[in-house]
Amino acid sequence: MKINQFSQRSGVHLETIRFYEKKGLLPTPKRDANGYRQYDEDDLNVLQFIKICRTLDFSLEEIKQLNHLRHRPAEHHHLDQIVQKQLEKIEDKIAQLMEMRDFLQPLTQQGEHSESECQTIARLRQLP
Repeated sequence: MKINQFSQRSGVHLETIRFYEKKGLLPTPKRDANGYRQYDEDDLNVLQFIKICRTLDFSLEEIKQLNHLRHRPAEHHHLDQIVQKQLEKIEDKIAQLMEMRDFLQPLTQQGEHSESECQTIARLRQLP
């Protein structure tokens, strides 16, 4: 399939596909007689894997490593380490978001007040 169909079937923008090729995440596609890129189902599977990894907030370098390791059962311990590290990053992000929520939530419960009584502005000014 040509890049337009590949893009439509995968839901990934053309420029993003080219970017992934340039970064080595997608294999260099075969070319037809006219020089058009040609993709197959294996390429589509790789692109779907990349999409899932991006949704899980893995970096491009981590995705490259995961894609390399997913076909090497003997090295799955390394794959598990990358996933564990990502889980720890997500847990840290959740903790930060909860802190932000805890900071902002009381600010929404002030009711009617004048500008001089506005605790929202006062608390925001205290931030570093």
